[in-house]
Order: sequence, then structure tokens, then C-alpha cells
Amino acid sequence: MFTVNVFYLTGEIDTGLFLFAIAATGYWGDLRSILTVTVLSVIAYMLIIVCSGLTVTNPYLMRAAYLGIAGYVIDFFGQQREKFEARVFELEAEVERHMIARSLHDSYIQALAGISLRLESCRDMLRAEQHEDALTEIEEIQTEVSEEYDDVRKYVRSLSGTDWRPSENDSGFNTEFRVQASFAVGASLAQHLMQIVLESIGNTQQHAQARSATINILDDPERIRITIDDDGIGFGEPIDPPWTIASRVAQLGGKLAIKSGEPEAHLEIAMQR
Repeated sequence: MFTVNVFYLTGEIDTGLFLFAIAATGYWGDLRSILTVTVLSVIAYMLIIVCSGLTVTNPYLMRAAYLGIAGYVIDFFGQQREKFEARVFELEAEVERHMIARSLHDSYIQALAGISLRLESCRDMLRAEQHEDALTEIEEIQTEVSEEYDDVRKYVRSLSGTDWRPSENDSGFNTEFRVQASFAVGASLAQHLMQIVLESIGNTQQHAQARSATINILDDPERIRITIDDDGIGFGEPIDPPWTIASRVAQLGGKLAIKSGEPEAHLEIAMQR
């Protein structure tokens, strides 16, 4: 028969095709897929023997057993590979944490310690009525704090893999915000919502160059909707969403939509309750 001829090699039914299927699944699939393919391969092999009119003898049974053993071995090595990859990931994360800790300690913490000492010197100058010297020192400290602020933002954005833009706190815009909110949610979601509002205010003030902005939080029966509108310069092309807001919305399983025009911007966030 045609079925028999396909699976015959030198007069015997070959198991190479099934072994290949099991090995390929072990390379590309997960552990459940390996088990499923192994069981189906053994069943298919036995069905082929029965449909071919052959007698189920010990050699055929042993080959079926070999298929099961091969699936078990491949499954075992798959489990070990997953454990190894998980361990490698943990070690890489630990190394990165140590690098971040050293960077924060050697640069930003030292800078904060220096600023604290300079502020103490300013206090001594004010007590000695050296007002001009104190004001000069405060201006220098303010400049240094602004530089450190930009460095921290640049470093944080490098960790998140997003582009960095310098601070625009001195752009001369004092945006007027109108916030309307009425919702009833749990404490965790409420904290996320308020953090999104705070981040929206900070981003609009620093980058949008807007005169006014409106933030609304609407409590629908099925979802929470946040709309953010301003009359600023917009996002430009291509649109680059605020990564802090986008990451928080993604964490909550929500959706973020952005419309940017001249001269305005509109963000709409929808999250399940």
C-alpha cells in the first residue's frame, strides 16, 4: 500500500520522521508542546503499524518506547535550558543593578552631598550678613542642580531606551491647568491615576510650551478614561509618546491614543476598572 511504502525503509517502518518532529518541537516549542507531539507520534506510529497489516511485535513496541524516551530526554533538556536561561537572566539583572548602584553612588549621591555642604556654607554667609556672596553661591547651586537634574533625566531615559530631551523649565511658560476628576476605584489604581496626572502636568509644563491645559478623568461603568488637552506646540512628527505615561498605561493593560496638531495636543487613555 501507498501508506506502507511511505514509511518503509528496507522493509521496516522508520521512526526518523517522528524523531525529527519531536526534536524540532523541542527546539522551537515549549514543554507542553514537546509532550503533546511525543504522545501523538507514538500513537501515529502504532496506528501506521496496525493499518499496514503488520503484526505488532516487540521490535515495533520498542521503537514506540524509544520515541517516548526521546521525547522525555528532549523535554528534560528543555527544562534544563529554561532553568539555565532564567539563571543567566538573574545574573545579568544583578550585574545591572550593581552598575546602577555604583553609578548613583559615585555621581549623583556625591553631587547631592556637595550641594548640601554648599548650602550649609550659604547659611553661614547669611548669618555673617554676607548677602551678596550667599546669593552668588545660591545661583551657582541652582545652576548645578539644573545640570544634575538633566543628567538624571538623561540617565533614566537611557535605562528605558528612550530619547532624551533637555529640561525646558526656563522657557517662560507658566501653564494654567484645569483638572476635573470624579471616580471611585481601589487604592492601587487611584495611585496610578494620580501619578499619570502628575506626570502629565510635568511633561506639559516642561515641553509643551502651553498657556493652558485641561485634564479630565471620567468614570465610565466599564473603564476609566483620562483626556489631556493643551494649546502647546504638539508632539511633532513622528509622534513620540511620553515614555513614563506610556509604560504606566501598558503596565495597567490600558490603551493610549495621541493626536497632535498645530498648535495643540490631545492624549486619551482608557483603562479597565
